[in-house]
Amino acid sequence: MFLGDRMTAYAAEKRYEELVRKALESRRIESTEGKERRRIGRVRFRRKAKTIERLVEQCAVK
Repeated sequence: MFLGDRMTAYAAEKRYEELVRKALESRRIESTEGKERRRIGRVRFRRKAKTIERLVEQCAVK
């Protein structure tokens, strides 16, 4: 999946939250849920789309 550089921060945020939620639901890992939520709060989606894409990949690997 590629998040384009022109994607708005809002759209990137919604997409990332959806992927995180699906990953957590599929794995049923409650212990990492708080960790992911803190990470989402830190990023705040003001960085480049590549940074968000890297976080999505990290979440998918877990």
